[in-house]
Amino acid sequence: MQEQIAAFCQGGGHLLVSGTYVASDLYHSPDTTGRDRRFVNEVLRCRLRNAQGSRSGAVRVVQSPVPDFQPSRFHLYDQPNPCSYYVECPDAIEPADARGYTVCRYADNNLSAAVAADAGTYKICTLGFPFETIKEENERNKLMEAVLRFFQR
Repeated sequence: MQEQIAAFCQGGGHLLVSGTYVASDLYHSPDTTGRDRRFVNEVLRCRLRNAQGSRSGAVRVVQSPVPDFQPSRFHLYDQPNPCSYYVECPDAIEPADARGYTVCRYADNNLSAAVAADAGTYKICTLGFPFETIKEENERNKLMEAVLRFFQR
């Protein structure tokens, strides 16, 4: 799957990646290899900072050199509930290099929660939490609109 994703990106396809263990599984799984870590760094354009990024589920979209992301706040489902699965331990991820920028931070500790990067042939936005666990529909829409504007720029 990593090869297919890398080929898609190298072919000019833009990508939004999200998930609770988007980086930590490829850093800390018993079967992890150096190739897995390179995939996170070189294709997903981020690196793992912490496998327990937030306990509160509060996220801030922050000002960055990527103008498409306008400052706002939202909350993730972080407790069992009847509406959605919940995020126990979202990843804190950081830009892998100078071509990427933190666009979201966890409000309880200021760790980076999302990275947007222009890799030259493609653009990628990697979230350290599942996109669909954003509680407020309007905030999900605003974040998706920002990602799409970033891809079109």
